[in-house]
Formats: sequence, structure tokens, C-alpha cells
Amino acid sequence: MRLSKYFVGALVFACSCSLHATEANIVMTGGKILTVDDAFSVADSIAITGGEITAIGSAKDIQEYIGDETQVIHLDGKTAIPGLIDNHFHFIRSAYNSQQEVRLDGISTRQEALQTLKDKAASATKGSWITVIGGWSPEQFSDDNTPFTLAELDSISKDNPVFLLLSYSSGLANSLAFLEVGQALNETGR
Repeated sequence: MRLSKYFVGALVFACSCSLHATEANIVMTGGKILTVDDAFSVADSIAITGGEITAIGSAKDIQEYIGDETQVIHLDGKTAIPGLIDNHFHFIRSAYNSQQEVRLDGISTRQEALQTLKDKAASATKGSWITVIGGWSPEQFSDDNTPFTLAELDSISKDNPVFLLLSYSSGLANSLAFLEVGQALNETGR
């Protein structure tokens, strides 16, 4: 079977069009692009279109992806890494709670720790959370090294939820904290 020269010409034109790069939304160039592929290779430019990586390579390779609307970011030797996803969240460590945070590290008695928490609660706005973000353990208390009881935590404040992160793996809370979390769960339908 013989193909006409017009068919071959149309085929070549169609292939060259489909191989031509599309204009990227963003091109980052002039830096180190960590690809995190099996070889952990490093390129110096990357093209991104529609939120997805279109091409990675040298500045020369990526040049064809730059159009009139492309945002070109010159990295000036800086390193770009793939997006990172933090699959956990430390809500009580956020800046939102920093004003109500209490530090118990360095406190040597249970009674001093309870008084420190009560003092913070007395100066806190009604309803704001009193938190301890870790860095302590009941074993540091010379007078009684058992975990705080619910009654002790309730004695800290009747107006403020109290949450003490214990060894970054568990926590202790007063009754108001449990009540507020339960209400929040009910409001979200959980």
C-alpha cells in the first residue's frame, strides 16, 4: 500500500504539533530542582502547567514551555523541592494558642505545677484554652509522680478548658475540655 504525499505531510504536521510543548503556567529556572526520582536526580529548570509538572530538565530544554503568559521564576541558585504534605497536625502548638501555653519543664513538684496552671487560668480570658504542649512528665515531680487526676485538672479552672500534652503521645484534659470537644463533634455531625 502506497501512502500519498499529502497524507504523509498531514501525518508529519499532526505529529509535530502534538510533540510541540504547550505553554506552561509557571517555569522555575536557574536553580536546583530536586526530582526525588529513583536516582534522586537534580535538574536546573521545571515547567508546571495546570498544577502538574510538565517537564523537568535544563534551561534549554524548558525554554520551549515559556510563553507570553508564563510566570518565570528565576531561582538564582536556590533549591526547589517537591510539595511536602504534613500528614499530622499539632493544633495545640499553633500560634493561636501560644498566649495560653504553660511550660511545666523545670518544675519539680506537683503542687507547683498545679499552681502555675491555676495562675495562668486566672489571667486568661474566660473560655480560652489553657495548654501545655509537652516537655514535661509526672516523673519530674518529687512529691507525687502520678498523672494528674480529673479532679485536679477541674480545680485549675471552671471557666477554661485545660489540655496537657503528655510525652507527645497522650494527653490529659479537664471536664470542660471534654465538654467543648464533644460539642464541636456534635456540631460537625461526628
